Amino acid sequence: MGCGAYNLPWQLKFSGCCNSVDCTIHQKILDPLGRYIILKAETKDKIYVLTNIYAPNKDKDIVAFLTKLLITLQNEDLDSENNIVIGGD
Repeated sequence: MGCGAYNLPWQLKFSGCCNSVDCTIHQKILDPLGRYIILKAETKDKIYVLTNIYAPNKDKDIVAFLTKLLITLQNEDLDSENNIVIGGD
């Protein structure tokens, strides 16, 4: 597993045990409550939407959280991208 580090302006480099990947960040969205980070990144001429989430523990809160996340992706027109990666806890 690699680690990410920001290099200004908006360059991100992921390093792993074997090789590294350079990418350009086109858009960054941070949840005001700290529950998600969304990056629209480009690497090797492909666009990816990378989303890291820290979802609530209670079922009713999870549904509301995921609904809000989907609305955010739709409002930012990121739901139309082909390469959406969502990870987290």
